Order: sequence, then structure tokens, then C-alpha cells
Amino acid sequence: MGHGLSDVVLPQEVLEVIPPGWSDTQGLKEIKETLKAADEVIARKFDDMFGEYLYENGRKVATTLTKIRRQGSWVVAGLLFLDMPKTAAVLYAGLSATDFFDGKAARRDKNGPTKEGADDDQKTDKAASRKVEVAEVLTGRLGADQFLLREASNVFMNEVVRPEYEES
Repeated sequence: MGHGLSDVVLPQEVLEVIPPGWSDTQGLKEIKETLKAADEVIARKFDDMFGEYLYENGRKVATTLTKIRRQGSWVVAGLLFLDMPKTAAVLYAGLSATDFFDGKAARRDKNGPTKEGADDDQKTDKAASRKVEVAEVLTGRLGADQFLLREASNVFMNEVVRPEYEES
């Protein structure tokens, strides 16, 4: 997959069910617009249901969701060791949803998000991924070389690119 919509190559089994005359690019644009509209609907529902509460407690909610994700990643790693990858994947998807909502919650707090909260969120995300990836390496689901490449990339981004970006 490339960087532009036209660079995407769909698998044969997907191409077989696409209606005639439907182009890859057109379909991807439609999907993108559908997802954008769905996100807006979710955001409105989220505001309707929790807006007032989050105005008063958004930072607390965000911190709690981040802590849930931090601890839940240990459970995901454990499930991988117990050879339950499908259950681990479902839990990991649920935990990933907390990452979507914690930022929204923090931004709705009357005092807004904090840099410390954002940094903690990023560190939690990296640590959660690392726990799961180590479990995948130790259970033979991920090559050590792939894991090391990801870690080197993280170090480069955090130690070289990010400091330069933050200075500018």
C-alpha cells in the first residue's frame, strides 16, 4: 500500500465482490467519507450523553481510560502466552477504543488537556504495544528482527525527530 489512494491494491477476494464500474479510488473515497460521517455522529452522541459530565471531569476520565489501557495490555500479553490470540485481539481492540475516547474526554474538560496527560498517553501506548509485541516474539508470532526494527524506529522518532519538531 502506498501513500495515495490510487496506490492501494485490493485483494482478489475483495475485487470479486465489487460491483462493475466501481473504481478502487472512488470506493476508498466513499469509505473515507462514510467513516468521517460516522465519527461525527459518534462525537455528537458522545457529547449528548457525556458532555456535561466531561466538562467537569474530562481529565479524570481520560486518566482512568489510560490506566485501564496500561493494565489491560498485561492481560493481552497473558492471553497470547495462553495461546488465545483471538481473545487477545478482541481485548486489544477494546483497549484501543479507550485511546480514541481518552483524548476526546480530556479535550472536553473545562480546563482542556494537559501536556503531561498527552505525554502519559503516548508512553502508555508505546508500553502497551511493547508488552504485546514481546509476548508475540516469545510465542513465535513475531520475528525478533521485526520487533527490533519497530523499537529502533520508536527510539529514532522519540530521540531525534520529536525533539527537533518540538523546538520549532
